[in-house]
Amino acid sequence: MFIGYLTALFFNFDSFATYVIAFFFVGYSFYLLLEQEEKITLLPPKTAFFQKKPAIIFFLVIIAAFVWFWNVKPFYINEKISHIALLADSKRCDRAVNLSDGQDWQKAGILKSYASLKYADLVKKCVSDEQGAEYSKKALDFLKVAAVYQPEYTRTWLLMGSFANVLAAAEKNPTEQEKILQEARGYFEKALKLSPKRAEIIVEQQKNYLLAKDYVTMEKLGENCIKIDPKQKGCYWYLGIAQIFSGDQINGKKNIEFALASGWKPAYLQLGVAYISQKNYEDAADAYDLLIGNYPNNASYRATLALLYKQIGKYTEAGKEAIKIFQLQPENPETIPFIRLLLGLNPNDLSLHSSLAHIYKQLGKEEEMKKELLILVSAYSQLISKSPKYPKHHFSLAVIYNELGEYEKSYQEALITLKLEPALKFDVEALIGTKLPSIYWDKYSKGKDRSTDTYQF
Repeated sequence: MFIGYLTALFFNFDSFATYVIAFFFVGYSFYLLLEQEEKITLLPPKTAFFQKKPAIIFFLVIIAAFVWFWNVKPFYINEKISHIALLADSKRCDRAVNLSDGQDWQKAGILKSYASLKYADLVKKCVSDEQGAEYSKKALDFLKVAAVYQPEYTRTWLLMGSFANVLAAAEKNPTEQEKILQEARGYFEKALKLSPKRAEIIVEQQKNYLLAKDYVTMEKLGENCIKIDPKQKGCYWYLGIAQIFSGDQINGKKNIEFALASGWKPAYLQLGVAYISQKNYEDAADAYDLLIGNYPNNASYRATLALLYKQIGKYTEAGKEAIKIFQLQPENPETIPFIRLLLGLNPNDLSLHSSLAHIYKQLGKEEEMKKELLILVSAYSQLISKSPKYPKHHFSLAVIYNELGEYEKSYQEALITLKLEPALKFDVEALIGTKLPSIYWDKYSKGKDRSTDTYQF
């Protein structure tokens, strides 16, 4: 029994099943030893077979092949796997993914199952959302091989379902998507048979039914998940998402807040879409604002946020998002019409005119830019006539005059700003020293009384 156990370890890693068998046969061995009264000497059988040279060579070849294919080769493969895993753990993901792509894990021999699981971990840690579907397909194919070799290993089936969910989310054809979702459910059912009390599996099931838009089943799974493991944060998150989609925003928001307070890593896109479905644009805007914090260069998310700001009347914020969209996609033809629409809704918002002027400048449309700047000059002049001692209006006018090329007017407004508010000294000097022609900095420097640190007007 002991030799058989050691031989098994040459072909596979220890698992719960082998540990249990080892525990019982070691215990049984001790029992037999204690019961034995006489010592018995076991001598090897006398045979002439192993004294023949061809037989010895034959067995040496078998042993050499065994050591190479089941010991030496797996040792070096494991070294590669461990190196890639170490790179992923140290956040050197690009290097880890490139090294992994250069390997054929289907030829990992007896380590196929182990290599497949490590590759799945790498994909989850390091692969971006844009490449998620491509790498999820590869990971799923590898895990299907692992399931053949280790059909009783729960995590293999859980990961298979998780990657199938990713593929379903990327699938545009509704029929194909439903087919993939059903496939994923089969993997989750197998995982639950092996580990009925593992709440992590139920969380992945909730994701599956979220893609299928079956919010009733999501709620039931969420409640069952919490009963099994009240500490599983994902149960609360997806229960909250399902409740918001179903119209129960009060309880949904409570569960979402509880999940966030417990440390759950949120998927704000799911939350934003859920609130949009209920026409709760204010909370949806908050969710998209947090989403953009994680994906600052995603123009699509910014476009949605701009529209949400427009819906709730935050036209200035909507204009700022439109500017950022233009900076990410200068060729986007919808930016200018969108800001003009905002101007129609809120004609007194000067920041929207500034946004248009900025875009026209970037596009080289000097006349259009000049028109917007003149509108700003007129608006700020009226504001100054009403509040002549408000320094920020003077400074804004100084900046606009600089854009128009009227440097003397810009210089004078900058000096008035400094006289009204000395705390703006840094901004004023930055404008005069870096934006205006150098003669104005010389003029500014000579006009300064260094003994009193005041300015001569």
